[in-house]
Amino acid sequence: QIQRINRTSGKIVSITEVV
Repeated sequence: QIQRINRTSGKIVSITEVV
C-alpha cells in the first residue's frame, strides 16, 4: 500500500497496488 500527499488538497491519498 502506498501513501502519498495530494498536492492540490493537501490530504493523504492511499493507493492500493496489486503486485
